[in-house]
Amino acid sequence: MCGINGFIVKKGPAPHTQNWLQKANTIIRHRGPDGDGFALFSNSGYSVYYDQIKPKQTQSFCYIPQKPFEISSEHFKVGFSHRRLAILDTSAAGHQPMCDVSQRYWITYNGEIYNYIEIRNELIALGYCFYTQSDTEVILQAFAHWNTQALNRFKGMFAFALYDTENACVYFCRDGLGVKPLYYLNTPEALYFSSEQKTFTQSGLLSVRAHPAAQQHFLLNGEPETPQCNFFEQVTEHLPGTISVFQLNSNTINTSTFFNISDIQVPVAQNYAIVTNETRKKVELSIVQHMRSDVAIGTCLSGGLDSSIILNVMAKYHPKPLHCFTARFLGSSADEWSYAQAASKSLNVHAIAVEPQQDEFNRDLNSMLYALDAPIWDTSTYAQFRVMQAAQTQGIKVVLDGQGADELYAGYDHYFISYWRYLLSNFKIFKAIKHLQNSHKSIPQPFILLFKDVIKQHFLPPTAHRYLNSDYLASYKPDIQDPVSVLASQKHDLTQQRLFSFLRCEDRCSMWHSVESRTPFSDDPDLIYHALKISDEAKFRFGIRKSVLR
Repeated sequence: MCGINGFIVKKGPAPHTQNWLQKANTIIRHRGPDGDGFALFSNSGYSVYYDQIKPKQTQSFCYIPQKPFEISSEHFKVGFSHRRLAILDTSAAGHQPMCDVSQRYWITYNGEIYNYIEIRNELIALGYCFYTQSDTEVILQAFAHWNTQALNRFKGMFAFALYDTENACVYFCRDGLGVKPLYYLNTPEALYFSSEQKTFTQSGLLSVRAHPAAQQHFLLNGEPETPQCNFFEQVTEHLPGTISVFQLNSNTINTSTFFNISDIQVPVAQNYAIVTNETRKKVELSIVQHMRSDVAIGTCLSGGLDSSIILNVMAKYHPKPLHCFTARFLGSSADEWSYAQAASKSLNVHAIAVEPQQDEFNRDLNSMLYALDAPIWDTSTYAQFRVMQAAQTQGIKVVLDGQGADELYAGYDHYFISYWRYLLSNFKIFKAIKHLQNSHKSIPQPFILLFKDVIKQHFLPPTAHRYLNSDYLASYKPDIQDPVSVLASQKHDLTQQRLFSFLRCEDRCSMWHSVESRTPFSDDPDLIYHALKISDEAKFRFGIRKSVLR
């Protein structure tokens, strides 16, 4: 896990690009305090530099710099920079930007490929040689062999830029659901990219102006960004699950999709025992692969089902004592410390709790907002911020978290509503009533919940419309239309709204404290596709929330 920056000059010379690259790398130092690096490319070749941290070179790799960064009069067409949080192969061999042995492919990469060992072994069998123990080298060799088809083999979170010097093009890639961030600023002179928007605003490259549509969305929906609209004007977000290819000779860019859940159809009834067994195996495999690390790992724990599953699997396979981190709220119904404590005691792990206070929130608010690059919609973000701070204090560089499980396995109340509405609209009255009766196991008053939804859908909109600007409503309409099925609701939450915002906060809160947060339920394509193909009957069996996970 790291931070990346870079530029592609479209109309040169543009000497300020080098200055920006150095500033940007300093601005996101929190994303990678273990190392920094630069690779600059001109017609005469490449140059590599370090800025603040000189790598301890133990082997001769051409991408490991031995001289400090300095502004040059040379015209560089492409520039990459990198901040390193050393997780896999913590030696200098894992330094970035990195190139393959042929020096054709260069990469600056943020993320983790959890099945890198399996891909590495496959490539070795095909005749490839490896010189490091890093997953970065696996990406380079995979691209050398499969080109863009390599993306379909990756299980993990990633955002990277890869320069093919032979074909004079730069590939920009981001994982399927957008666990790792990637932003652009496109100017007449150059295309800039970065892991965080603040490299544009804090470096002086861009004036700070909030996008009107983003402000509107935040006020109406409580979320500051969507995949289509960044909070800052002129900043564009690379869409999850897509690959863009920038051609240096023509200054053109083409984008295509490599991860797509939109074509998944509403599944038919399935054998519940088979589905449950398959789910258990896939979840366990995903968690085990997410545990691969050369540094200490821990987990976030709420006491809920998702984090408890992660903790159980980690305790089963991890030979050393685990640290788990949780937030508690004394005297509040949201306090799950007793559940977290029980789970940790049963597995003999070390539970560490933070207790966010009002004065601490006031103290940390500005730094949290700076870290997030956007407003927050509720104070739970601060709890997450403090949990990651606790992990950093304990010297834990990697934590696993349960983001995505509620979206994959229909854990929210509104999925129940979608299911009941589906049954009623298809005249399955008795089945709907029976399921409503059974759902009290997961929802205190299911009939009242459905009644409230009917009121909201049929009576609230005409009243609310009188107080909202018609232009705002017209642009907001796609967001307030309810999906017509449970699966449609899940797809919307996974790609357009809920999880998109959660993952952004997950990345910013963890990386602000130089902690890598891994989300097994959000970045394993096999697990995602399998979960979305589970039938509604299995998802809500006997009215139990996320029944296939229990």
